[in-house]
Amino acid sequence: MSAQVFSQSVAAARETYLVSNKLESSSKAIIDFIKNMDKLFDFFNSLKRLTSKNFNRQTKKQENHL
Repeated sequence: MSAQVFSQSVAAARETYLVSNKLESSSKAIIDFIKNMDKLFDFFNSLKRLTSKNFNRQTKKQENHL
């Protein structure tokens, strides 16, 4: 459940509302938090196979996981 709430799609929807002036500019911090939580979930659920989401890939020293 929390992985769905803190997902890239939720962040994108909130950004759409933000640029449409349906949210206050202070909600940008919440959007950034949601994006970071999505990356964290991806990191902990990383896969060995290739995926389009950088943080969902297998962790390597040269990757941007560091």
